[in-house]
Amino acid sequence: MAASSGASTRVTYVPNLPMIEAAAQMYGGMGVAIATPQIEEAARAIAPVRTGAFQDSIQSEVIGTHGRVWSDIRYAAYLEFGTSDTPTFATLRRATDAVHI
Repeated sequence: MAASSGASTRVTYVPNLPMIEAAAQMYGGMGVAIATPQIEEAARAIAPVRTGAFQDSIQSEVIGTHGRVWSDIRYAAYLEFGTSDTPTFATLRRATDAVHI
């Protein structure tokens, strides 16, 4: 693996689009917006913690009926998707699944 250039890597998990459509219909177009803070809370609760930096880096925002949850810490992609020597934690995916949108 090449040495890091110091640039931040932003990882955003985008949930299954048909599920978003179903949630939007169920909540009158606000399904994802309503669930976004819950997904952030769930992600923080299940995030692997060594120093707490990854857990603290998890953020969310709601713009209209769209919401997104992300971590901008440089190693977030390695934790989310795993590497040859790091297990896949899938924190954002599992948090979305836990909220059932």
